[in-house]
Amino acid sequence: VLEMEKKYYVAGVIDTYNSLASEPARQRVYRDEVIDGRIYVIDYYYSQFRNGMRGVKPNSNIVTDIAVLGLDAADAINPAKRAKDVLLAISGGLTGPDTSVDKEDFYEEALPALVSKMDSLRLERLVLIRQRMRYGTQGDVPYTLGAAMIDVNNYFQAGTISGAILGITKSSGVAANEAEKELGGMTQ
Repeated sequence: VLEMEKKYYVAGVIDTYNSLASEPARQRVYRDEVIDGRIYVIDYYYSQFRNGMRGVKPNSNIVTDIAVLGLDAADAINPAKRAKDVLLAISGGLTGPDTSVDKEDFYEEALPALVSKMDSLRLERLVLIRQRMRYGTQGDVPYTLGAAMIDVNNYFQAGTISGAILGITKSSGVAANEAEKELGGMTQ
């Protein structure tokens, strides 16, 4: 993994990619190699993270720390006031008295749900990357290394606790909006 990091997580990858502009076929092969190398590194560390989560005990402070970090991060970027208030209440409950939130319940119920959401989001991002890799690096619909690096970074972010919470918040907001529209249509 360290060799892959040294090879694909260095500033020179963009320069190497750009130097191949006169050879679109080689440029595409190199782009795909960088994408695959970065995904390999991300998958390795994500696997380490997931394996480490198995060792977390319900009474350990890391569970609360992870939850608070994720909830506070989601709160910081969430424009919806109602969701913000809910996240702050949950975050306060996790750091407050033990009677507010049962850590064992969090571990047994919420943490696996967050990991499941991370897996789902990562898979969605990977499908998008693989679809875009079908395009060349030049032409009418180019998929450049710069665009690919953004997509790979989004793939990484999808595998984080804060990414999972943001994904849950987003899908909950969409579902709430759809339900409100449907309800509005029933009362007219």
